[in-house]
Amino acid sequence: MAGLYAVHVDPAARNLGVGKAVSLAACQFAQVLGCRCAILNATDMGEPVYRRLGFAPTGAGQTWWWDPETTADRGLLGSG
Repeated sequence: MAGLYAVHVDPAARNLGVGKAVSLAACQFAQVLGCRCAILNATDMGEPVYRRLGFAPTGAGQTWWWDPETTADRGLLGSG
């Protein structure tokens, strides 16, 4: 499975197909690497782009991020 994260297009370059091209290239590269699907979280602005690329919603949800350095700083990870 591939994941697309933090796709951003500068406002001056929006509506020129940049986001579509970058996202499609990433999906095609992931496919070459053996990924059979890709997942992402879309903003309201990005949703039409991803729908046109063939992405389908899987339901509402939240994205969670785990950072081992932050966890270690809080003393939550042991030494072993």
